[in-house]
Amino acid sequence: MKNKFILWIDDMQNWSHIITSNLSILATDKDINLVVLPQLNGEDLEQIFMMYPFDLIVMDYHMEPFNGDVYIEQIRLEEHLDNIPILFYSQDQNVDLSALVSSLENVHVTDRASVEEVIKGFIF
Repeated sequence: MKNKFILWIDDMQNWSHIITSNLSILATDKDINLVVLPQLNGEDLEQIFMMYPFDLIVMDYHMEPFNGDVYIEQIRLEEHLDNIPILFYSQDQNVDLSALVSSLENVHVTDRASVEEVIKGFIF
């Protein structure tokens, strides 16, 4: 069984638990030990990145004290983290997420409704 690690940063995590449960069932069927580490914001990321070899970072846009694009910029400043794909999403259709992260490598944008399907593409 191989391990896959996801860091999921979203200050409103209630809905993400359903997706995490669905992904865990699929992972078990595919002989994958899926570990999803939820975080309420992007604070203390340095310590978190020392704990796990993340395969994917899932990041919401609207958060406190900073929006997700600020945390993504901080992550991309660390050269040893630039190989980790980031899935950036929002339920706010009025925000152009692509424009916020257009200068950053390996950041993928989606809407909140598509998050589960996009994660499947990265993990499975």
